[in-house]
Amino acid sequence: MSNVGPIAFAKDEGQFLNSSTSRRTISPEVTAEIDRLVKQNIDQAYEMAQQILQLNRDLLESTTQTLLKNEVLEGSQLKMILSQVKAPEELEKFLN
Repeated sequence: MSNVGPIAFAKDEGQFLNSSTSRRTISPEVTAEIDRLVKQNIDQAYEMAQQILQLNRDLLESTTQTLLKNEVLEGSQLKMILSQVKAPEELEKFLN
């Protein structure tokens, strides 16, 4: 997954009580690796959101039409709609 691991990159010191801030220097390589991992996580989350929306497109459309017609959903209606939501097969792996 990552070779960065759990590392403390900044020392917590009261910067308001002490005018100097003490930060550890982070190499450009570590910074680039962190950026790459963050981008990878965001891209994966975006793809998963797209899959969820595509998989539930019909349900989303029918819910939209119901809201346009009635302007409100009661709790029982919402529970029924949410019980029909389908999850992609990869979602469990993504969440773990």
